[in-house]
Amino acid sequence: MQSPNVPVPSRTVVKCCCGKICKGARGLKMHQRSCQVIHGLNDELSADLEEQITTDNTADTPENDNSINDIDMTNDESFPELKQGINLPKNDSGWQTANDYFKCALQLNDPIRMQDVNSKIKLLNDVIYNYFADNFGHNETYGP
Repeated sequence: MQSPNVPVPSRTVVKCCCGKICKGARGLKMHQRSCQVIHGLNDELSADLEEQITTDNTADTPENDNSINDIDMTNDESFPELKQGINLPKNDSGWQTANDYFKCALQLNDPIRMQDVNSKIKLLNDVIYNYFADNFGHNETYGP
């Protein structure tokens, strides 16, 4: 318990999106429970999301070739295997060497098509992991 002569530190002032000034994060949370602006935004976002979902389900036009639904997530690559932890460089020269290596090894000049996203992510992950594992070794205290 503080003595009455010791000044209580001033709380940070936080402003809600409706304009009300609250005392700290706790006061803001308490205000937002009853804030009509927040509730209106939540209702509007929910309605927009609902409308977007129904629009996506009914649209069967060929213009949607780049939609996220075209990605084949049924293959085994959707759940990558866990790898052992690796050590990372401890100085700037080690990071610069790694950066130079990645610039050469990962020259992605062509645009990435939606069908190739998973394979490109796997390639990127494997190149980076293998570089650090080969040059700096594995972390002995962590990993599967």
